[in-house]
Amino acid sequence: MSERRSILLVLGFLALAMGAFAQGNVLVIGPVVKAGTLAGTVRDSNGDGIAGVSVIRFECGSGAFRGVLSPQALENTHSDASGRFQLSWPKQGRTCLEFQSLGVDLLEFEVKRSRGSGELHPKLTVGT
Repeated sequence: MSERRSILLVLGFLALAMGAFAQGNVLVIGPVVKAGTLAGTVRDSNGDGIAGVSVIRFECGSGAFRGVLSPQALENTHSDASGRFQLSWPKQGRTCLEFQSLGVDLLEFEVKRSRGSGELHPKLTVGT
């Protein structure tokens, strides 16, 4: 392989890596939320629904939830064209959710089942 081609490949990989870091995806841990259903609308800072957001339900672990890097998905889905999503409740009344999309910060939070509460409306912020 020529020296020039090697340099171009290295520069290309660096550009990809810098682009990946520019996408945001800082892990944000939200407060505990009460909800009657694991459904709702993922919204941006303007209140508009966000399509194609990856929504993952996973085990919170024991004790206070402090976030999980690369959680093991128990169930996952994507938000539809208007930002709507729906997952099923586990047998226990506590679970954790992660919301991930290109260009926005990751959002994770614990959800506790509360029959009198409504849907979820997570708000995602543009990555820094």
